[in-house]
Amino acid sequence: MQKEDIKSINNFQGELETKKLSLLCLLRNTEEIVKRSCDGTLLNDYTCIYQTLSNAVTKDNQLKVFAPQFCFGNQLEHKYIENCFGLVRRGEQPNIIGASESHIYSLPVICNVTELKKIHFCSFSNIRSLFGVCEDKAWILHAISGYEEYIKLYSAKGSDLGYQIPRDNAEQILRATENEIWVKSGEIIKKITVGTTNRTEEIVRMSEFQTATCSVLNDNRIVAYSVEGKCFYEVNIDEDWPVNINELTLKNIPVEEECAGLITAKPLRITETVSKHIIIPCRDKVITLDRNFRVCNVHENRDSSFRDICGDPYGNIFIVDYNRNKICLFNSYGEFLHDVSVQEIFSSPTDITRDSMGNIWLTYGNCVHIYSYL
Repeated sequence: MQKEDIKSINNFQGELETKKLSLLCLLRNTEEIVKRSCDGTLLNDYTCIYQTLSNAVTKDNQLKVFAPQFCFGNQLEHKYIENCFGLVRRGEQPNIIGASESHIYSLPVICNVTELKKIHFCSFSNIRSLFGVCEDKAWILHAISGYEEYIKLYSAKGSDLGYQIPRDNAEQILRATENEIWVKSGEIIKKITVGTTNRTEEIVRMSEFQTATCSVLNDNRIVAYSVEGKCFYEVNIDEDWPVNINELTLKNIPVEEECAGLITAKPLRITETVSKHIIIPCRDKVITLDRNFRVCNVHENRDSSFRDICGDPYGNIFIVDYNRNKICLFNSYGEFLHDVSVQEIFSSPTDITRDSMGNIWLTYGNCVHIYSYL
């Protein structure tokens, strides 16, 4: 919302007018759409403002606004937009909410994720964790007790791409590209650069990480939760590595009683959404926290066992329900939307990830099924 777009808000009607102006000024040209859509910011801002207006408008109080028209799963690039719609400029004929069924579209229509279509199947040995990266590739952490343990890069067709890293006690992949991967190994979080000779660099070491669940956020902070300590740890990793743990780099954030009562077992994964919320699946609950680690939403299903989680750049959050053999769809605010229909889903899915092509990788024991929802 730009300052020049904001009118003085003296009452509720004034607030709606301000939101209307802000909505109209969000989309000015192709360049701005591309710039703001790369991390989902545009979609969330646009949808939030539109929803506020939509909820407030009645037939007697019509406001002219542009409805958000996006396509989940498609990267909004210059070529994609201009091929479909020409050079995108601010529209000249807005929609009238509550007055007409006809719409003038400036961007692709919102497509809800209703089905995952199977596109490939692979069988691997002893999968412990996986993490989708660039194009149609994913790193898979193999853990074979008593044998060689390693992390390897595969394509969505099951091809071994020739990148192999010794596991070295890694428990979980936290961040990855094709050429580097961040892993948690006991009390250490480290970065492994892949090349002719692999290079390992320690990022941070904390004894509290030993039993905690960790996540690397997009703004270069590590968030860890300890069930035993009933506490979040937030570490700033922008400075030199390894990070020197002190009062400037570490925050200890004791959780409220409500939160401690909800997260009663070590979560498999912590995820940050495009709306900057933190979502934690734990047993039969999905807990959503704001950036101050306060509970803002809880979804509970007593028949469920929520395990792994992944998201896309457009606010969709996919969570594995191990007990019900389901993939559940949530929005970026942690609100449950619906179960997603999955072609040929097998019993007890465990891990889930998404590569940058939009493929969903889902594990069942030692099998990986790759799906598409685009």
